[in-house]
Amino acid sequence: AMAPHPLMAELRAANPRCCECDDPEVTWAAYNIGCVLCEQCASVHRQLGLATSKLRSLELDDWPEALLECFVRSLGNEAVNSVWEVSVMKGWTRPKPRSPIEKKSEWITSKYSWFAF
Repeated sequence: AMAPHPLMAELRAANPRCCECDDPEVTWAAYNIGCVLCEQCASVHRQLGLATSKLRSLELDDWPEALLECFVRSLGNEAVNSVWEVSVMKGWTRPKPRSPIEKKSEWITSKYSWFAF
């Protein structure tokens, strides 16, 4: 196997947890949004469709240098959530790693499909 790109190590160090539920096991990235995801949240993102969320594996997929570079320099969970979660409505709370998938799905769909926050 090829050694991972040095920027991938940087991306992972800067984004150690899932953007949606804070799970420390992250294996996916929604590269057009610019966040990293756990397996479960990635499956919800997949259901949003390619127009909303384009996924790439952090471990298995090849990443173009320019994309990695952009992700590390300009994107990442913190930057993304400062936009997408700028005004979370009363009564809504972020899912946790062990939240049921329905809760994660509701949160993620509200966030990206309805722009609720």
